Amino acid sequence: MNTYYVYAYLREDGSPYYIGKGKGLRAWTKSTNEINKPPQSWRIVIVENHLSEIGALALERRLIRWYGRKDLGTGILRNQTDGGDGSTNIIPWNKGKAGPPAKASTRLKMSKTRTGVGKTEITKQRMSVARKGEIKGPEWREKLRQAQLVLPKKRCEHCQTLCNQGNYKRWHGERCRLRHG
Repeated sequence: MNTYYVYAYLREDGSPYYIGKGKGLRAWTKSTNEINKPPQSWRIVIVENHLSEIGALALERRLIRWYGRKDLGTGILRNQTDGGDGSTNIIPWNKGKAGPPAKASTRLKMSKTRTGVGKTEITKQRMSVARKGEIKGPEWREKLRQAQLVLPKKRCEHCQTLCNQGNYKRWHGERCRLRHG
């Protein structure tokens, strides 16, 4: 069945910066480690459609060779391969199994990059549904208590209360000064 197509992402001036092969909504949905799709949908062009997979791969390869790749110094495209390699039905290197746990230093870096990034409403709802019916016993409460004990404490200069940074920011400092005059 001929369900594949070849698409191009265009620059503002109309020249292509990426050529790809896909089917379905592939040209309009990209994952995080790939070339960014253009901000305007008119800059996504289907070069040719109703192709077999082999035909789409061949056309992709021919167009990448025609326009050339920036990383090789041969042209204008940001493609990282010569095309034609296709990712249909590829088995991932780990076959879906989780890899080794991340090192503490890596986890710290990941945590710092996520700090301050809010969650969408959909994500919050999914997290809420996943936790419904969860029974939290005394071990869980003790774990929370221990976590609170190691947090740095700060004394409010207005009411002399010793509290963690979150409570200080929410209830003390400037707010406490206004309240206690």
